[in-house]
Amino acid sequence: MSIEVIDSLVRKHEDEIVRFLRDLIKAKSYNPPGNEVEVVNVIMDKIKEVGIKYEVLEPAPNRSNLIFNINLGSGPTLLFNGHTDVVPPGDLSKWKYDPLSAVVINGKVYGRGAADMKGGLASMIMSIILYLRSESLVKDISGRIVMVASADEEMNSDYGLKYLVKVRRESLIADYAIVGEPTGISNVGKTIIIGEKGDYEVHVKIYGKKAHSSIPFLGVNAVELACNFVHNLRKLKLPKVKPPISKRDLIKQFISRRSKALSERPKGSLLQYLKAITETIYSVTMIRGGFKGNVIPDECEVVIDFRVIPGHKPEDVINAVKNLLNDLGINKFDIEVPIIFEPSILKNGVDLINVLKEGVKVFYGHDPIVTLAPGASDARILRNILGVKTVVFGPGNGELAHSDNEYIEINDVLSSTKVYMYTISKLLSKKRKT
Repeated sequence: MSIEVIDSLVRKHEDEIVRFLRDLIKAKSYNPPGNEVEVVNVIMDKIKEVGIKYEVLEPAPNRSNLIFNINLGSGPTLLFNGHTDVVPPGDLSKWKYDPLSAVVINGKVYGRGAADMKGGLASMIMSIILYLRSESLVKDISGRIVMVASADEEMNSDYGLKYLVKVRRESLIADYAIVGEPTGISNVGKTIIIGEKGDYEVHVKIYGKKAHSSIPFLGVNAVELACNFVHNLRKLKLPKVKPPISKRDLIKQFISRRSKALSERPKGSLLQYLKAITETIYSVTMIRGGFKGNVIPDECEVVIDFRVIPGHKPEDVINAVKNLLNDLGINKFDIEVPIIFEPSILKNGVDLINVLKEGVKVFYGHDPIVTLAPGASDARILRNILGVKTVVFGPGNGELAHSDNEYIEINDVLSSTKVYMYTISKLLSKKRKT
């Protein structure tokens, strides 16, 4: 039975998987500036061992992307995607261990990118390698397995998946895709991410009139207008849209894992978390106004970061902001939205979700929570641009991403490797009814 074969293979090759993970972490790929070529070199060395043919594409020097394609018949195509860049480590004095050391302590591998997401990269690539090494597994599947190790996700994906869509679009067309970002939550366990909120960064520039501060009544204070606007943002009226997953459904899922899910979470309460993923929320992140202490300012810019659920479009946000400004009697303003990451949601992917749920139940020992992500990933590109049925699932705790002393648990990496192999065996099975 494939479950026993998969479990045995991963156990047998545990040291190899951990060694590969550590080599990936040791490869310096901080973004900025990028330099993903070092990680791609590690991957190339690994897949050469089993004779996998690959292609490396570079939109700029050292900004490497790697694609390999395993054709095993006429069945469906399953694509795995992971990014090779990581955020910089920041203040090194806050790290217990060198962020590039990949030191192993008490079953955990420490280092920048361990959770986000070199753990996922190691799991995905090793799941494919181990699968190909097993004749008993390979003989039962038909289809295509694609691995895409892409650059630049931590910035804007311009040198990564967006570039690949332009130059190798046909290689990215698949029936299913899994992005291996970390999807663990403290006190809850594994989740399967079927959609993610969008990010609209809205810049509102409010205009007044300059005057000497000793006679302020001759001017119009743009900073004061901006403060009034910010104070009244709670009155912002966006069109009502139905979230892809309701709070009630999520609460039911959390309650089903009651002993853990209702424990205290390290980052905010459960209700705050549920609001963050089922409602459009916003934060004022910057205010810039005035240029001298004795001059009434004639300009003030407010930057608002909107995290929107699927269904809220940029024009909805812009119109809501305009209406609020007009209601407050603020008539002179400009609105720009320089950053737009559209929200995305899985469509018609019940079969993919069910297979992953089965795999998590078998190899993690619990039912995963199916939910949305409050942040963005490259999954949005696969869903929105290519129309691929895409979920996010991978080893690691998402709350550790970008943190000091980032780490990943080895057992988590091994379990995800098994889940990926299980997913291959099910979705590409010759016995599967299409």
